This record gives sequence, C-alpha cells and structure tokens, in this order.
Amino acid sequence: MHLSSISHESPLDPSNQRIDLIFTTRANRTIRMYFEVKGAQPVSQGAIADAACILGASAAFMLKEPYQQDLPVDPMLPRNLRNAFREWASWRKGTPPARLDITPRPDPTTASERPPATLFSGGVDSWHTRLDERFANSLTLSISYQQDRPDTIAEGFRQLSRLSAVAAEAGAPGAIEVVTNMMIADERLRDAWAFRLHGPFMAALGHLVSDTISQLGISASFTYGQTVPWGSHPLVDPLWSSSRLAVSHVGSAWSRQEKVERVARSTTALSYLAVCEHGLAASGPPNCSHCNKCMRTMLALDALGVKPEDAPSFDWSGYTPEMVRKHFIRSRGDRKLLGEVEAYAREHGRPDIAEAIEAAARRSRPFMVLTSAERAVRRWVPGVTQHRKRLRGYRERVLKLIGFTRYNS
Repeated sequence: MHLSSISHESPLDPSNQRIDLIFTTRANRTIRMYFEVKGAQPVSQGAIADAACILGASAAFMLKEPYQQDLPVDPMLPRNLRNAFREWASWRKGTPPARLDITPRPDPTTASERPPATLFSGGVDSWHTRLDERFANSLTLSISYQQDRPDTIAEGFRQLSRLSAVAAEAGAPGAIEVVTNMMIADERLRDAWAFRLHGPFMAALGHLVSDTISQLGISASFTYGQTVPWGSHPLVDPLWSSSRLAVSHVGSAWSRQEKVERVARSTTALSYLAVCEHGLAASGPPNCSHCNKCMRTMLALDALGVKPEDAPSFDWSGYTPEMVRKHFIRSRGDRKLLGEVEAYAREHGRPDIAEAIEAAARRSRPFMVLTSAERAVRRWVPGVTQHRKRLRGYRERVLKLIGFTRYNS
C-alpha cells in the first residue's frame, strides 16, 4: 500500500481548508479520504505528510500489506510507528511484522509554542477530560464522520458547531472542527475502527492540525485494570507522537462511574452530554435514549440520584431500570462497564438497578458467542465486510426470537 495522491481542493466554505488523500493497495484498489478543517492555521506539507503516514501505515497493517510513502515525515515517526505495530502484533499471535518504507525529514520541529488540544465528542470520557483543570486552557478538536457530499459535509459542520458552542460555554478557548470520511472510507477498515484504528486515526488528525496545536489528548475508554486490546490504548497512543506533536492517553486512572460522577457535578456537561452510539441528532436531544451507551449512562445517572430534569440531553419518558433486563449485553467490555454501574448501585441503595443489570448479564452470557462469531467472520473472511449490515441483521433476528427487545449494534 502506498500514498499515491495528495491535493488541496477548494472547500465548500472558503474559510475552511480541504485536504484529499488517496492510498492505493497492493491489489490496485484505492482508498480515498477527505478532510475539511475549520478553525486551524494553514496546514503545511509536513503536517499532511505526518498525518498521511499514520493513516496509511495503520491501514496497511490491518490489510497485512507493507506501506510506502515518498513524502518525508517527522524523524520520530518511523521508529514510533514500528514500536506501535510491534505492540499491536503482540496482541494477536501470528501477526506479521509491519514493513514500512518511509523517509524521515532532516528537520525536526519543536512543538512548545503552540497550545494543547483534547478530542471532544460531548461524551462522558471527553467531558471528564474537559473538566480536568490540567486541560482547562486546551483547544477542542471535534470530528464528524460524513460521506463526501455537500449536504452531508454541511450537516457535519452544523453538528460540530453545536459541540464547539458547548465547549466554549465550558471554558474552552477555541475549537478546531474536522469533517472527514476516514472512518467510513473503506468497509474493511471500518470493521477495525473500534479494536485498532480509532486511536491512530484520531492522532493523525492531530498531526494534520499540528501547525496549530502542540499536544493532543485522547480520552481513555478503560481503566488500567480493565485494559484490553483496543484502538486507543495507554501503551500505544503515545507512540503516535512526533517532534511536532505529543499524543497522550488521558484518564485511565478513573473508572467510568467515577467519570460520570464528576460530569454530573457540572450543570453544563449534564445539560449537553452526548453519548449516543448513533451520533449527534440533527435536532432535539442529542441522544436516542435507547442504545447501549445511552442506556448505560442513564442507569449510571439514575444510580447517582440525578433527576431527569437535570439531564435534558436524554428522553426519560420511557426510562425505567427494568428496561435493561431485556437488553442484550453484547460483549465482555460492555459487561465490565455495566458491572461498575451495578456495583455503584448496590453501594448507594439502588438494588433495583443492580438486580436488573445482573439479570441482563446472566441472560446475555450464553449468547455473547453470537457477537464474537460475527466479529470473527467480519475480521477474517475476505470480502465479507460488505455484508456487515446483513450479518448484524441475522444476529438481531436470532436475539429477537430468544426474547431480547434491545440489541442495538
């Protein structure tokens, strides 16, 4: 796989910047990624080269191909990428070592004079980072994943403008907004988004705007004790750094329930919390209030004693702790996160929440193999990724027959 084309096209909005990258695989298949950037300094050729290298090399690793790039990169990147991919390879026996053909630039750039930034999605993890006094003066970097069409790009920026306004209300001194298709540019890569690619791809966006920022904080999904092979990881995220940009993994010392508790103390955060796995809604409350993430967060807030009127970003009209009993808990990771809510509920006099979660876990455990089998098929069978929606449909029909009424993917 190699970087075959870079272009700066005219964006829809003249105040934005547009960067297009084309990667070509060994089978001569192209992967096109676009980026429209708002709120950043002019993007330099060096920043594009570094971002493209992380994107292309990470994608090539997942496609089991070597990666080659003629455009020189920051001198720290080649070594750091090789170390990151060695860690990845150690997570799965038999993974071949990464083969990289990339040339370092002779002129490293220091990063000390530019402000830091944190990724901000409006979710629990990013709000927790935003509320940390160490990041009070950080810019926010927010991302919307959209197809490359004028209407979808415009909608992406509408969503991001809401996030930027909320971050400003919470004290952020500035915001960078990026609309891109990098998560959905190729179905084979989309299936690797959660368990490998979201960390390096988001770090690559930090490099793309590294003429504006000096550091990028990626909020942790798990505590140190819960750490599993995942796209963002405390051992790997720092290895996406260069002399231009320091990347850090933030918040692994805090459990999810501790993060929710901290977020619940902020009126602004509680009013605008956006956790839905379906993304921000175009209008109305940002959360669907039915998916896995919404359900887990609502249970956690309820266990904390938060009143519905204090968390208007959710629709509480159909909420009851009993709703979780028929919800399919699809993975061990989901079970760990719900386990924190269960333990907290027991400690704080809410046995109804704890018992409902325990019942759902007991009922779901024999059927988690369905999710594991589906993921294994999608990961290892060539070409099956184009049928990902059909595979999920089969799984959901089976779950419905068993009696589960909630099983969002």
